[in-house]
Amino acid sequence: MGNSKKNQKVLDYSGINLNITGQDEHIPAVKRLICTVKERVRAIANELPLETYLHHLIVEMVYNIMFWINCFQHRDGLHNKLSPRTIVTGTLIDHNKHCKLNLDLTYMSPNNMTIH
Repeated sequence: MGNSKKNQKVLDYSGINLNITGQDEHIPAVKRLICTVKERVRAIANELPLETYLHHLIVEMVYNIMFWINCFQHRDGLHNKLSPRTIVTGTLIDHNKHCKLNLDLTYMSPNNMTIH
């Protein structure tokens, strides 16, 4: 018995439905996710005061975007209350750690303010 048949038996036994596609086939849900990630990377990149981006910076932007996409449950996801991140890792986000808003208020110093 080939390796792929053994793997298929394990998947069937586990109740996992694996959808295999051809090399040139396109899956609309995956294409939409890729477009969403690209759009969010461009949004972050346009906020940065840089003309060129290091490879590591782009990787970290994608990592950050995927972190936040996976932190919230999906409308047609596996579970109606748990996020994909929680299902895979078993951990919740710490709102005190992950949801802080860092404001740089240095540009609002009283010396620069004018009263009209």
